[in-house]
Amino acid sequence: DSVVSVVFGEGDELASAGNFDGTVRFWSLESGEALRTLHTGAMVVLDIALSPGGARMASAGFDSAVKLWYVPTGTLEQRLLGSSPHTETVTAVAFGRNGTILASASYDRTVKAHAHTMAGLLLVNLEKRGPTQKSIKNAIFYGN
Repeated sequence: DSVVSVVFGEGDELASAGNFDGTVRFWSLESGEALRTLHTGAMVVLDIALSPGGARMASAGFDSAVKLWYVPTGTLEQRLLGSSPHTETVTAVAFGRNGTILASASYDRTVKAHAHTMAGLLLVNLEKRGPTQKSIKNAIFYGN
């Protein structure tokens, strides 16, 4: 199946790939060996992000959910819904520099910032309004 997104772990020893079949695969860049496959439950994984240090991974996909995974075991830690979950496909996820905040963008024209260490508390809900704006494709953190 097609690869949709790729991220590298710190130290460039690990690569993760989000796939069109709803899986995320982890690869050793040293050996080329496939280390683990996560079945996310999404029809397609559109974006993935690794936290600083690489212990957690966020996934975004067609199931309108932001999922937080514990990388060493491959277990689902949280499904970040907050008080106002995305209502359409989630297109992008990004961790803040310290790894405690996770942003997500969606076809529902919102960007949400979650404090994932506090049970998915929704910190910010930004909406893009207007007839010409169809969706938000990406989210990036700037600043200190």
